[in-house]
Amino acid sequence: MRAEQQRAGGLLLKGVDTWPAAPVFTQPVRIAWEVYYPVTSKIKGEKRQPAFDWDNIVAALKPWQDMMVKMGWLKNDSSHYIAQGTVHVFHQSKQGPAMRLVIEELEG
Repeated sequence: MRAEQQRAGGLLLKGVDTWPAAPVFTQPVRIAWEVYYPVTSKIKGEKRQPAFDWDNIVAALKPWQDMMVKMGWLKNDSSHYIAQGTVHVFHQSKQGPAMRLVIEELEG
């Protein structure tokens, strides 16, 4: 899991390299994850898209949320601070795999 957290940290920073500073949320937030997978597999010799279970995708996002806390983006990843969350999985991406993350601070 530590390797996945480090990978997540690098990719999170790469995604915000055009921002003046990394976001810091101190109030409860709503997180929306969009996960995209390619229509066809890029694995040589495989003609069908691999099957992904929704619950496995949700579990795979944990290191990402942990890393956002470690980097100081989120105060905590408890249900008090991540008050709402959604995960949408799309299987139509021709460029995937890819991920889009939207964090919205909720008003107290």
